[in-house]
This record gives sequence, C-alpha cells and structure tokens, in this order.
Amino acid sequence: MPPSFSARRRDALGYSGPCSGLCRPSSTAFLVLMAGVWLTVLVLFATTAFTPAVDTEGGPQPSSFLGMSWGGKGEGKTTPLTEEQLLQREVEDLDERLRELERRREAVPRPPLKLKHQDQAEVEAKKEAEEAARKQRRAQEKAKEEEEKRKKKEADATAAAAAKGAAAAATKKAARAPVAIPNHIKTVEEKAKYAGGPKPKQDAKAKEGQYDSDTSPVPLVDPTALARNPIPFEHDDMEQLCAHTNDGDEEILKRVDVWPDAEMGKPRILCFSYTLSKAHDTAVNNLRMTWAQRCDGYLAMSDLTDPSIPSIDIKHKGPEAYENMWQKIRSIWLYLHKHHLHDFDYFVSGGDDLFLVVENLRKYLVSEEILTATAGGSNPIFLGRPFRPSGNDIAFNSGGAGFVLNTAAVDVLGKELLGKGKSGEKCRPNQVGFWEDVNVAYCLNEGGVKIYNATQDEGGRERFLPFTPGNHFHYRIPPRVPDWYALYTKEWGLKFGVDCCSREAITFHYVKEGLMKRYHAIVHGLCPNFPKEGVREGGEGGAVARM
Repeated sequence: MPPSFSARRRDALGYSGPCSGLCRPSSTAFLVLMAGVWLTVLVLFATTAFTPAVDTEGGPQPSSFLGMSWGGKGEGKTTPLTEEQLLQREVEDLDERLRELERRREAVPRPPLKLKHQDQAEVEAKKEAEEAARKQRRAQEKAKEEEEKRKKKEADATAAAAAKGAAAAATKKAARAPVAIPNHIKTVEEKAKYAGGPKPKQDAKAKEGQYDSDTSPVPLVDPTALARNPIPFEHDDMEQLCAHTNDGDEEILKRVDVWPDAEMGKPRILCFSYTLSKAHDTAVNNLRMTWAQRCDGYLAMSDLTDPSIPSIDIKHKGPEAYENMWQKIRSIWLYLHKHHLHDFDYFVSGGDDLFLVVENLRKYLVSEEILTATAGGSNPIFLGRPFRPSGNDIAFNSGGAGFVLNTAAVDVLGKELLGKGKSGEKCRPNQVGFWEDVNVAYCLNEGGVKIYNATQDEGGRERFLPFTPGNHFHYRIPPRVPDWYALYTKEWGLKFGVDCCSREAITFHYVKEGLMKRYHAIVHGLCPNFPKEGVREGGEGGAVARM
C-alpha cells in the first residue's frame, strides 16, 4: 500500500523515525533545509517566471511555476519543454521578427525602379548634351578667332600697302639722285646696275652663260650703303646698360679680345640677316647701330624693300613663316649668287639675333690657317659651329651661330640650287622646313664642299657660339642622359666655364634687342666699369681703323 500524503510530507520536511505525533527536527538542520528550498525557488523563478508554457500542440498556456499551472485550481500540470520544443519556439520567434521587419520594409516609400539600360541611356544622353555644348563653344571660339584674323589681315594689308607705297616713293626718289658707286665695283655692267642707268648690250654667248634665279625679280639696293654712312652708337642710359649682372654674360664678354688691326675691305665681307619688316625699327636697327656697319656690305633680307636700311623684299615659295625658313634662305643665296657673287670675298649668314665681332672674323679669315685651306681664296670653304647628329654622315654648321662661305663656296651652292652643279638637279627646290642650316650643308656636300672641321682656337675653345655667353659659361653636360647639344658636339668635344669660348670669339646667338647694345658696349670698351685691353676706338661707333 503506498505511503499516505502525511507520511510523504513528514519525510520531505526531514522528520526522522516514527513519531506518534508531529516530530520536530533540530533547529540547525531545519534552517539549512529551508534556505536550500527558498534558494531553489528563486533560481527557478528567475529562469521560468516570464517564459510562457507551451503545450504539445504549440499554443501558449498560462504562466507556470515549478511545473504548477497558474491558470486554474492546480489542474492540468504542463509537461517540461523538450530541446526540440525550445528550438521550435526560437524558430517561430525568429519568423515573427522577420515578418515584422518585412512589414516595416514594405511600409517605407521607395523610388520607382529603374532598369540598367534606362540608367545607361540617361548617361549617354548627358554625354551627348555635354559634347554638343563643347562643340558649340569651340565653334564660337573659332568664329571669334577667324574674325580677329580677318581684321588683323586687313590691318596688315593696309599697313603693308602704305609701307610699300612709301618704299616705292623712296626708291623712285633715290633713283633720281646720283648714286655713289663703291670702289670695288669695277665692271661697266655693275656700275650701270648701281647707278640705275641702262644695262650694256650683251652678246648671245654672254647671255647664255648667265644664271637665272627662280625667285621673282626684286629691286636692287646698295649693300655698301650702311658701311659708307655708319650711324652713331646711342643709348639713353649707359650706366644702366653697363650695370653688372650675375647672368654670366660679362664673365665671357670682358675676356673677348678685339683685333685692333682690322681694316675695311681686308677681306671684303657681306653680312646679311634674315628678318621681317616688323623688326626694322627694333632688332635690325640695333644691328645697324652696332656690328652691321663694320661689315663691308650689309643687307636685311626681309619682306619689305627699304634702301635706307638697306633691306630687300626677298621673294620665295610658300608663306613668310619660320616653318618655311628653308625656302627663304634658298632664295637669299640665289639672289646673292646672281647679283653679288664677285662683289665680296666672304658672305656671313645669320638671324637678327646674331651678335658678330667683325674684327675677330677678319683676323680669322686672313690667318695663315684659312689662307692655306682656301689656297688664297680659290678653294671653297664653309666655316661655322659644326654639329653632327648621331648616325648622320653629313655634318652641318649651326645656322643660329652664323656661318661663313667664301665666293667659291657661294658659287658651288648657287649652281646646286639652280640645278647646274655636280648633281645636275636642283637641290631640294620644294622642301618645306625650318632646318635651313642642314639643307645648306647638304647642297654644298652635293657640290663636293664639306664643313671646315677645325674652327676652334688653338686651345680647343669655340669661335662660333650657338648660345649667349652666359649660357655657355654655365652649361654642363647632364649627368645621366646627355642632351642634344652634347650629342651633336661629341665629335669635337666641349669645354666649360670661362674655357667654353675663345678669347677671339666671333659670334653669339639668341642675343635679343636689349642685349645687342650691351654686348657691343662691353666688348668694344665703351663701359668704363669693364676695362678692356687691345681695343682701338675710333669715332662715335667705336670703330677700329675706319671701322
């Protein structure tokens, strides 16, 4: 027979042994027992008090505590949750949370959905609009430029017409006045040419021997006009002109020795500058005031004829542009070959930014070295600053540094240009380019004339310099990769510092307007703060022995 409820209660409360009545345990044991009971109650309450009971059907039940139902009168005890039920409850809770998140997401307003091809279409349309706007701006800018060019062209045409009219009037007036004929003009034909009189009759045989230039006819001017009527050297502020600078120019210029024994006509030198009429009052005038009047003849090869300079409107193929320099130089040499071949012994070519020490050029040309090389002038010679690009068979003289041809060399060049030289064809008659110095060397080479390969002084220093004195003074070969200048001059070598340039220097290049007078004043002893030795001054221009 199972024990009664009273017995089970007695056993649970810790009563021991049979008792006729209610047996009391010891006080200490009772307190320990009660503390354990209440501690167990608290733990269970903390873990289950707020967790709804779930029956086997999965529905929520009233809260339970210690497995006792609180929904009624102690009826219907719930079964403890299994591990599977707990997992099921967690899954259901997660599902409910996901459903809540989905409801909230659907409640948020969204922009209309765009497909990928719709976005791409909008991007393309935006690009097309931007490109159309750019084209429109370019068209507007081009139209504005064209309008400005048209206005400038009209203004230039008006100015050119006025200048040509003035030049024509001056030429006509000069033609009526008696012309002083230079002493070196000997033949009747040459005298008639300079005097403006009728040309003497020529027989058929003599006529066949003449060379026809392929340039348009140009009016002749007297190349000796400036040498016969030199203009004085003038400058408003000599103190400022001679002021010391740190650009390196004066370090070289003050060491240049000007040959004191130079004389006009020994030898006869024609110097010419290729230029434009817009530089007549600036760069060309500075040349005329400084070194140009020390040459026996001087011509500004320009786009306007002006006997007072003297300048010539030299006609040539193609436009008047730097990129077409070869065609202009080609016509210049044809003009000189046709009209002045036997008037001078040497011809010097250079731009309007070339500085020339004429006295030192004369010294070099009458030296034993050059007289021997030319056999007294009979053999052609081509002097200058030699360059040779890597892999090129033909070396050339720098056009910027200026180069010098004697009469025999000009004759060879003219014949090659006319197609009557050794090659039998015109030398590069239609080529367009700015490399005129390369082409001159090529055409001379076609006629059997090469550069003179030793224009340095006895110390290996250069006489013809392609840059300003300061540039040469400061120049050093780049340590990693040599530049074009070092490569082009590798065959002849370079010197640096004050040894870059000969004390008998002849030319410097890139000498702009403001520097031309300064170089002249320093070299020719016109600056008291730059004492010079061995310079013989003469007249207002500092000329030597009539120079």
